[in-house]
Amino acid sequence: MSDFDDFDNDSEEAQLEADLSSKDPLVRAKALRTKAIALIHVNHNDNVAPIYLEEAFTLFEASGSLGDAGICAYWLGWALANAKEYERALEVHLKGAQYSRQVMDDDNELNNITCIALIYKRKKDHKNAAQYYGVAYELAKAQGSHALPWIRNFYIRSLRKISNYSLAAELARAAIEEGRDSGEDFPIVMGDQELAAILMDQGDYAGALVAATEAHNLAVYVDQGREAERAQFNMAKALNLLGRHSEALDELMQIQSLKRYKAKIKHRLRVDLEIAKAKSGLGLWAEASDLFKRVIPMFDSFKIADTATEAMFHQAMNYMAMGNDLDAELVLGSVLSRLDSVASSSLLANASVLLGGIYESREAWQQVVDVYEPLDRDPTNRYSVWFPAVLQSLAVAYLRLDRFSDADAAAMTVIATGLSVDATLCLGDALAVRADVAFASGNVVAARRFGRKAIKAFVSAGFASRVAPLVAKYL
Repeated sequence: MSDFDDFDNDSEEAQLEADLSSKDPLVRAKALRTKAIALIHVNHNDNVAPIYLEEAFTLFEASGSLGDAGICAYWLGWALANAKEYERALEVHLKGAQYSRQVMDDDNELNNITCIALIYKRKKDHKNAAQYYGVAYELAKAQGSHALPWIRNFYIRSLRKISNYSLAAELARAAIEEGRDSGEDFPIVMGDQELAAILMDQGDYAGALVAATEAHNLAVYVDQGREAERAQFNMAKALNLLGRHSEALDELMQIQSLKRYKAKIKHRLRVDLEIAKAKSGLGLWAEASDLFKRVIPMFDSFKIADTATEAMFHQAMNYMAMGNDLDAELVLGSVLSRLDSVASSSLLANASVLLGGIYESREAWQQVVDVYEPLDRDPTNRYSVWFPAVLQSLAVAYLRLDRFSDADAAAMTVIATGLSVDATLCLGDALAVRADVAFASGNVVAARRFGRKAIKAFVSAGFASRVAPLVAKYL
């Protein structure tokens, strides 16, 4: 740097210091803002910068300088959010977006709106995050903003978090096509990453594997190590879901050797959870059990409660595979208590189905009723493939508890609709329940008719051991 450059810099610093003491409110506000931004660039956690920005923002508002207020709001909101003062940050950014819109400062309106979305994302308020990322996406698209690709990516992710899979998938596929048309790798890699996650949530595991594989191959080709590893993790997760546990384990062992696995504890935990799932699927139950025991408390300690609960469900299934129903029961009970506040959840349903099955095997009929009745009351379950079998077990439990009317009603529903939902269902238990209810009421003719049908159903399904008691009673 030349002597003249030094002189210019000193002159600028002197002018800034003079402006900080100016009696002109706008001059002083601009100087405060400039000083605060410089402090933030040196240290994001600077404690003085927010004080300067608060004063500058107040002065800009008081003077009616809306454009300057909008710019100042962006920096002040950013500093407040960085200090986790989220409510005040939201208030400031909303004002900043409004002021910027009034003076038609499109760029700064977008900046403030995007920050609002990011704050809601940090708060895990996915509904509001999706709403504001949607607004930011439309603004960025209208402006032709260079920030459009990454705003769209966050928008897709927030849509996935609120289960708006249709729009999320549509935007992800559009991003992928855009990347193919332009030859840019970012839209393809990020679009495929999100599409893989969306398809896994929707149950299209094969489609998810295709998307994750494309993202991985391209990320490796353009040397995007972090995204390559993320895509490889999605590949492994999809392979586990497809039951291809050996292939999943191979991918996960490769991830274990990478730097990010060793450096990022939350990422490491998620990888280890998938390793536990893969080992359980391969019959390495003792090894899987040890891993589950290690990772679940760690998920809780890092406040990743949803993943901890999912891991507990898989731990319970691993216990069941080991023949350890007692520990499985304890874990599933904990899963249900954690999900107690959730209105409708596939994990809640799956855990209930497993726990009810354990109780049924012990002929603990009241406990079967306690677990299965909530599933029956939720109308969203009626078309789930597991529901007819659950309702049939509930009918048996009602019968054993002498709740004949409830038993007959449940069995009638299974017989009428069960096969349309689960074509592989054996109706033997439902028919046997109707036979026993009829017998108890003294209707011997109906009892024999249903009993013979139950015998036929069990024989056809290969359950010969279930036939003998019915033969003795109804033939």
